[in-house]
Amino acid sequence: MSQPLVSVVLPTYKRAHLLAQAMRSVLAQTYANLELIVVDDNSPDDTANVVASFDDPRIRYVKNDPNLKLPRALNRGFSLAKGTFLTWTSDDNLLAPNAIEKMVASLSQGDCDFVYADYWLFSEQAADGTPLEPQHDRLPGMLQLEKGNHIGACFLYTRRLYESVGDYDPELFLVEDYDYFIRAAKHFRFCHIAEPLYYFRRDEDTLYLSRFPEVKASDVLIRHKNGLLDEERLIDAMVALIMRKPAGLKPAFLRHALELAAGRSYRLTTLLQRWVRQHLKRAMAREVGGLLVGYRDGARTFKDTRDALAACMQRHGRIEY
Repeated sequence: MSQPLVSVVLPTYKRAHLLAQAMRSVLAQTYANLELIVVDDNSPDDTANVVASFDDPRIRYVKNDPNLKLPRALNRGFSLAKGTFLTWTSDDNLLAPNAIEKMVASLSQGDCDFVYADYWLFSEQAADGTPLEPQHDRLPGMLQLEKGNHIGACFLYTRRLYESVGDYDPELFLVEDYDYFIRAAKHFRFCHIAEPLYYFRRDEDTLYLSRFPEVKASDVLIRHKNGLLDEERLIDAMVALIMRKPAGLKPAFLRHALELAAGRSYRLTTLLQRWVRQHLKRAMAREVGGLLVGYRDGARTFKDTRDALAACMQRHGRIEY
């Protein structure tokens, strides 16, 4: 019995120096029956030549003109996909050699429509491209999408799910995947492989870290969009992001109050933290309410609302990874 075809979409933009490693990690899979669809989002670098240097009939290459941004690049790639199972990967990350094999085996059991796996976090590589000192990021076994995007970057889903859920939303740059997962989880079964099958790069050049405040603002807004957070809980989530690193609190008197209390009295520190949270909630509620009304009424775009929420958080505290 032949293996079902797996389609792997690889969108890329200005990462010619990393692309070859990402491609090799797909082509070297222990599961051989796959196609790799590289979507070049109008890169001005040597991307086309990097792809051309591979001699493998499983590779398909398309180039966008003009640049379409990630969600539309993904949609173009998946529109060309022929596989029974589908996934996508980033041009700066790596699949473990047995990742596709393990995930196909899980989906083939028929107990779920979408499988996701743990991954390794890394920031540096050896001369041969091997990630150095990777850290195991353990994901929850049960879905908790109301708390955040814990699916990660290593996943595989069925064509039935793809045809039902549809495209990635072009408006939702930075959180197109999170929105897709939430929409999929409303109608399909998810399962988890508690084993790292992917290497996820975390350095200052990655999109996640270089635009961290916007990413976190997008996270809370996408939950609101999909009915997972009402306005009050959205503000609570924003306050929690600010309080995660109280050394960045603004104005300075809030920061100094917590610094003075630290280590002196657990009760005093707890009371001060509670007071600071309430202060932040009141201050932010005056701004956030109007922003969300405008978004829900269609007067503000997702991007404009996201940027305003990010700016709001940054005015009250420094949001950083």
